[in-house]
Amino acid sequence: MAEYTSGSINISGLGSETDWDIIIEAQLTAASYRYNQMDDWKSEWEEKAEALRDLNSLLLAYKTALSDFDTSTKFLTKAATSSDASLVGVDVDSDADSGSHNVVVDQLATNDIWVTGTGFTDTTEALTDTNTTLTFEYAGEEYTLEVAAGTTVSEFVTQFNNNPETKDMVRATLISNGGEYYIQFKGMDLGADNTLDFTDTGSLDFTAADMEQTQTAGNAKLKVDGWPTGADEWIERDTNHISDIVEGLTLHLYDTTSADGIEVNIEVDTDTMKENILAFVDYTNQVRAAISELDAYDDSTSSSDDDDEEEDSSVDVSGSKTGRVLSGNYGIEIVEQNLKNLVSSTAPGFAYYDSETGLGDKYSSLAQIGITTCTDQNSDSFGLLEVDEDLLQKALEADPEAVAELFAANGSGTTDTNEVSFISAIEGITSPGEYDIEYEIDSGTGELVSATINGNAATISGWSIIGAAGTPEAGLSLRVNTHTAGTHEASAHVKQGLIPALSAEVAELTSTENGVLTIIADNYDEIIANTEKKMEQEQNRLDRLERDLTNRYAKLEALLAELEGVQDNLDDLVSQLSSD
Repeated sequence: MAEYTSGSINISGLGSETDWDIIIEAQLTAASYRYNQMDDWKSEWEEKAEALRDLNSLLLAYKTALSDFDTSTKFLTKAATSSDASLVGVDVDSDADSGSHNVVVDQLATNDIWVTGTGFTDTTEALTDTNTTLTFEYAGEEYTLEVAAGTTVSEFVTQFNNNPETKDMVRATLISNGGEYYIQFKGMDLGADNTLDFTDTGSLDFTAADMEQTQTAGNAKLKVDGWPTGADEWIERDTNHISDIVEGLTLHLYDTTSADGIEVNIEVDTDTMKENILAFVDYTNQVRAAISELDAYDDSTSSSDDDDEEEDSSVDVSGSKTGRVLSGNYGIEIVEQNLKNLVSSTAPGFAYYDSETGLGDKYSSLAQIGITTCTDQNSDSFGLLEVDEDLLQKALEADPEAVAELFAANGSGTTDTNEVSFISAIEGITSPGEYDIEYEIDSGTGELVSATINGNAATISGWSIIGAAGTPEAGLSLRVNTHTAGTHEASAHVKQGLIPALSAEVAELTSTENGVLTIIADNYDEIIANTEKKMEQEQNRLDRLERDLTNRYAKLEALLAELEGVQDNLDDLVSQLSSD
């Protein structure tokens, strides 16, 4: 503004000494509050989306960890011992029944071995002076090898072993008695059918007639539990590692036994089962702790996470409490609740055990074997699974198969009556659960004429009842055992253990197509994209404002310069008047 004093004219603040950039920056800062707010929102949504994807990855890792024991074969571990492991070793899987077996080994499976009757003083000695052909038979097939004149002993061995037709079936080796070298020919397959015979050696310096058979191809011969009963009758196999005599048991034959044989004992490995259960609890608690960390509040106050409103929903607007990045997020709540429901409820398709009738499942929930959720809010383990190891050990000792079923059953089934038998269910098709069966046997024909499962018409084939496609019982196969005329009822259970059930639930939650976490993360990405568009628009507005302010202050600077010139002229005039 202009100030007039003592006859002089002054315009304060005029001229180029004014810092217009500071003024423009201050105005732009004041005008940027909307952009800055949207930038904060964007960061918050990005943090939420990243947290959801981290949780998705954690769940996939959980599913992978569960796959280590998601079947009864993996979960119900068995251990086997041999009374003399130097003679017969054993391996076992969960298909083997607990018990003992006697094994008598009369003969090991062997391969054919032949050695040349002629020795050679040096491996560089020529085997033949003319081109010739070696002819031999192996496992009933004839083979030939063309040998060139002048081929040495060592060259012959190399050529024989490189023959593409037989290199994996018969091998040659040089052996020495300390003075001479001999060629040993060895069949690579065990068993009486894999004989090796040399029919024509041509002009080679060893003949078929002079060759010596040092081992004859033969089958392993053994008896298991006294069978076969005849003195000269044996189980025969062309291998010393036999897995098809006793289900789930592999015998490794190392030497023959006495007529009394050796004893093989099979029992449930409850120690390994317990390790598997504790590993399951640990994996589950890791997921629960991670979800709790994402969904918790720093204090007792709660706030909501409305995905449709672009506001800082992780902060309690009352100003008193603060939530975590995904506090109150409905997707997290779905994941948390679905997983907790499976672990705390009766396993899908399991039935409570009736000690009087013997029907139902001995163990149908984790609580029955000592695994519960900590409810003490003052405990560091609040919300996590806890294990009563004494109760767990008792359950494992009482019925390890029932414990394994609780964790790893997948498509096994039972019925409540001997009149109907469970035959099979199709994994991934037949839903686990309880099914009510009603069927009719015609009094005239004595045939099964109709059946329903849970009220849905079922397919009939002879005495089989099969669940119809497109229904929960699709793939469920039952057989009617009692053929009394009339209408009959029964119930069947298709069981799914907790580990397969959790794996299926996690697969659904993390589905890239319709998993809840994917849907919410995609929604967040859309919010972020829309926010970025609005930020771009706001940035364009700020850019226009900056250009406008720059132009306006440039004009003001020019005007001030002009006024400064006027002031200079006035100062000159005043000076002239004063001098006059």
